[in-house]
Amino acid sequence: MQLILQPLLKIQRDLYRIPNPMQRFREYLQTLTNGTDEMVLPLSLMNPMGKRHVETQLDQLLELQAEKIAEQSLRDAERRLPFLDAIFRVALVLADDAGGEWTHRALTDATHRFEDPGRASDGWIVVLLWTSEIPTTESIQGAVLSTVYRRLYQNRHGFPKTLHQMMRQEGYATRFAGGGSRSLERDELTYTRAALQPHLGTTHFPTQLACLYGDQVAISMGYPALGLSADAGYVAANAAAQESSLPPETILFPES
Repeated sequence: MQLILQPLLKIQRDLYRIPNPMQRFREYLQTLTNGTDEMVLPLSLMNPMGKRHVETQLDQLLELQAEKIAEQSLRDAERRLPFLDAIFRVALVLADDAGGEWTHRALTDATHRFEDPGRASDGWIVVLLWTSEIPTTESIQGAVLSTVYRRLYQNRHGFPKTLHQMMRQEGYATRFAGGGSRSLERDELTYTRAALQPHLGTTHFPTQLACLYGDQVAISMGYPALGLSADAGYVAANAAAQESSLPPETILFPES
């Protein structure tokens, strides 16, 4: 497998050096499509009309050498998955969930994980970073490894349709990336699993969203609350994957 990093952070930062918002937006469209009717760079989830905090975050990512960290994570993924025959271009894209109407975090995140419209073509893997999160070496490594694994998982097993399929994908992606930052106490995990159980076969997106992201997100979008804490479905999925005897790499074997 070959994972080729396509540096796009400087391109995103340079767009913000254009002071006039409309001129910046026109340049963004030109960069996105290169004057064609097709998307040639996977920047559709970037907010070209963002405020100062977007510039600040891009500066922090460049100072941190985020793309160098990403490059090292890609080499790690290649080493761990030598049996896969594939070539992808990989890019870091900053999504603005902290200051504007361009990006709704849960909707954008879910679509990216389970549908991924941010691909310019099948040859791209887009790693989303978020303006609401302080970037660290560990967070970038985790985002890169989980996103790469997710894409390879979908190539092997297809896009998930049911909540159970979504959770299985995300649990193994998180385990491949080193495990999530959150866990639940035993009693809360037992409660969460019981609350999720009746919905595992659902393909109803509002219910899936409520299960994965918890009551606060569900209520904010006008969906019924299910009595779940923040990111309950993801945390339960990670717990299940950690308990599994199957390493995440083996889930990608052709015969799995």
